[in-house]
Amino acid sequence: MKTLAGWHESGQELTPYLQPGDEVEEAFSDWALNLLPPAFWSSSLVQIGEPHSHIDGRPTFPTFYREGGRWFFGGYCHRGKIAEPYLLTRT
Repeated sequence: MKTLAGWHESGQELTPYLQPGDEVEEAFSDWALNLLPPAFWSSSLVQIGEPHSHIDGRPTFPTFYREGGRWFFGGYCHRGKIAEPYLLTRT
């Protein structure tokens, strides 16, 4: 499980420290929620409120989601989604 403290100690950007599917401690979702007003927020999904990039003309956001009571990093996803757009279009 990746931790917020481990990320700070690593000195890395959010990625490559986190990769889509990495399990993270709940402190990451709290951090994302409190960093900026969220782009999207529900009981199982938090997206940081500033776009990371644009894919297909739509912004993508750093995404954290809860599944089975555990939190994961979802990568950079469209608003309200938990799958990275480029992963959906790969063949």
